[in-house]
Parts: sequence; C-alpha cells; structure tokens
Amino acid sequence: MADALWSARTKAHVQHFAAYLKPFQRAAGSRLFDDTDVALETVQAWILTLRDVPADVLEEARSRVLAEGITWMPKPGDVKRHCVAIVNERRRDFLQRAAAAMAACERCHGSTWTEVELEGHAHVTRCGCHDEAMAIEAKAPKALAAPKAPDEDHDAA
Repeated sequence: MADALWSARTKAHVQHFAAYLKPFQRAAGSRLFDDTDVALETVQAWILTLRDVPADVLEEARSRVLAEGITWMPKPGDVKRHCVAIVNERRRDFLQRAAAAMAACERCHGSTWTEVELEGHAHVTRCGCHDEAMAIEAKAPKALAAPKAPDEDHDAA
C-alpha cells in the first residue's frame, strides 16, 4: 500500500478536501454538498482514493479536469487518473535528465564504464556519471497506483 499523505480522520485534511472539491461542485452545478452527512462521506471517500497524492499534484490534476470544461461532478478515480499521469510525466522527466547526463559524459561516452590502469593492468570501473544519473533518478517522485478500471461484471450490475 502506498504511503498515506492524507487521512480522513484528520480535521485539517477533511477541510482541505472539502475546499478542494468546491470548484468541481461549482463547475458541475452539483448540490452534492447540500446534505452535510453526504458531504462528509463524499470528502472521506475522496481522501481514501487520493491518500497517496501530494498536494501539488492534486492541484494540477484539478486544473486539468476543470480545463476540460466538465459539466458533471468527477469521481475520485477520474482525478486519480490525472494524478497518475502527472506523476508519470514528472518521473519521465527525471529519467530523461539522468539518461542525458550519462549520454553527455565525455569520460565514458554514455557507456557508464571507464578504463583505468592499476599496477600496469587495464581495468574497467563505473564512471562517475552513473552515480550522478542515479542521484537524479532518486529525486523522481514515487509512482502512484492507477485506479482500477471497472470490470465488465461491475458495469453490468
């Protein structure tokens, strides 16, 4: 299970998600939050679905969904799919930067191995660009689990 960043039991998190959902509600013309019991259950469901998503990714996902011109209240899984795409884009950027660092290396010319001479014998050793690339990759955000697609049995019910 992914590390939880949000908890449905934390009042500040519930308040954050209630505020997060308001633009969706306005865009969709939804009256979902008119009933406070339904509103709390809805917010808690959103938190459970998006518990592992960093706040900045949530904000970007909300912007993307709203930019699509929605006229319906999105489901948490709809937003989670955008979150997964955003994190994957960011991860790809780190991987591309790491690969570019290795490819640009003048010592090994991208092989990540260099030849050294020890006591008159040639040996190969990892080039420093490999460690640099691994350090870049280590800064990449953790992957998010994609929401499950509905199965055919669920759709038929």
